[in-house]
Amino acid sequence: MKSIKMTLAAISLMLLSASIAGAGQENGDQALAEGWRLFNIGSYQEAHDNFRIAWKTESLRENAGQGLVYSLMKQEKLDEALKVAESFGPAHKVFGPIRRDIISQKSLAAFNAKNYPVAEEGFRKLIDMGAQDPAMKTLLGWSLFHQGKEAQASPIFVESYEKTKDPKSAEAALLAFGRSGDVEGGVAFSKSLADTKDPALAGQAGGFLYARRMPITAAQKDPAPGRPYMNADKPRIQVEGIYRVKTGDDGFSRLTDISIPVTYSHPFETGSELSFSLISVSLDSGVAPSGPQAGSFYNKGSAKERELNTRVGAIMPRLTYISEGPIRYTAQAGTTPISGEVDPAPTFLLKAQGGGFSVRAYREPVTESILSYAGLVDPYGSDSWGRVLRTGASAEVIFPFFGEHWFSLGGGYNQYTGEGVVDNTEFNATTSVGHSFATENWDIAAGLFAYAARFDKNSNFFTLGHGGYFSPQEFMLGGVMLSMETKPVDNFWAEVKLSASYMTFKNEESAKYPLASDAALAHEIYPGEEISQMGYAVSGRMYKQFAGHWLVGAGATFNKASDYTESIVMVLLRYQFGLRKAVLFVKE
Repeated sequence: MKSIKMTLAAISLMLLSASIAGAGQENGDQALAEGWRLFNIGSYQEAHDNFRIAWKTESLRENAGQGLVYSLMKQEKLDEALKVAESFGPAHKVFGPIRRDIISQKSLAAFNAKNYPVAEEGFRKLIDMGAQDPAMKTLLGWSLFHQGKEAQASPIFVESYEKTKDPKSAEAALLAFGRSGDVEGGVAFSKSLADTKDPALAGQAGGFLYARRMPITAAQKDPAPGRPYMNADKPRIQVEGIYRVKTGDDGFSRLTDISIPVTYSHPFETGSELSFSLISVSLDSGVAPSGPQAGSFYNKGSAKERELNTRVGAIMPRLTYISEGPIRYTAQAGTTPISGEVDPAPTFLLKAQGGGFSVRAYREPVTESILSYAGLVDPYGSDSWGRVLRTGASAEVIFPFFGEHWFSLGGGYNQYTGEGVVDNTEFNATTSVGHSFATENWDIAAGLFAYAARFDKNSNFFTLGHGGYFSPQEFMLGGVMLSMETKPVDNFWAEVKLSASYMTFKNEESAKYPLASDAALAHEIYPGEEISQMGYAVSGRMYKQFAGHWLVGAGATFNKASDYTESIVMVLLRYQFGLRKAVLFVKE
């Protein structure tokens, strides 16, 4: 009897459970139906509450889950919606695509809100999930770009372009190459764009190349008319007039220099150019005293045999080869003035510049006086001396930081040699820090700078053995600088540079005849000096392109950054064999 009672109780419990389950199913069905009704009329929160009730019924979970996800998405609660979708697993046939849609919406919302790290994470997830939409990869590229990860963005833009051939993707890739400093990659991509022969793509390529100081290559890859680099691959002839005045003692350190360079430049199909210059030089140091304290004056007194030469006319040939590319190479060969008092000597320049660095090796004339530039003959004898050459190397590196800020370091080593002149050495170092920015009409850079140099010997004298050039044993200069240049305009360009500084230098005492073998002469000395003073530099130049073949330019510089003041005025006339409408020159 007891056993029968227990069996009846168990049956009653089962019936009760079934009744409850049936009621739960019925409630779930009702909640699900009500949820979709509310969803369809836009009552998304109330719909969500009903879907949440239906969610508790196992057999309704998939349908209720869809309702939960969509109602949450409509309320822009994407994180909650994603959790529901992910609860079904990434491979679920219904919720897998829904999950991708949610991540896509989250990523787009983050991108539009400029939350680029979150957008990047989302777009990467979508790509890992197999998303093939090129637009998705393009958005990933822009998410990286806006975080300053341009080097990671550029290959993504390139891939997007290669799949879609969309000029906008090509433009984005070039922008990323430029911002990342990957000029080599950008140049290679530009050339591939130009090779398509598509005018729009060739124009983008030419613009990138021109902005990277490659006008010849730009013109060769994009010969369309109207470009700022149009016909840059055609020859040109240029005549300059340069008038330079340096203060100093009449007949000695004072100098008026009139130079007229005439240059023919011939570009080649390899993106290179060969130029030949013939430079006429006229030097004048003013009226020397009747008994000039120069040459062997302190040895022979007033037994003058000839007047000290204060005027020199000479020519200088120069051959220059330039090769364009991610690194711009320059090779130059020439001579010091021919027809000076001292036989001319060969000069050269080797330079590589690009990617934020510049390296130079050179042998060049020291142009501070007639003695250092061309040489003199002893007015009290027959010895000639002077024609000083500066032979050395220098390097500079620029480090960008915090967007448009920059910091630079540079330095150099020079040897000074001449005919009958004591050898000398120089070490120098420079640094600067500043910020670049733009206004509507100007590109501007402002900052601080410092420069230091040290010469082994003080050779700023005009007796035998000295070179007649500024050579302090201690020199320090520091100040502020400002540079402004106009934004690119077809037929006009101008630049202004200003600096103000404080300098201090020390010239040690020096033997009057540093190469003399006579002990008495070797002990005669010039006294040393120490000077501290303000310095400045002001310069400006402009170029105007006239319709057709002609370009004119003018410039001026006023500078006091040593023991003398220098003023320079320049005019220029250029004839271009190809028709042009825009100013074309390359800033060094």
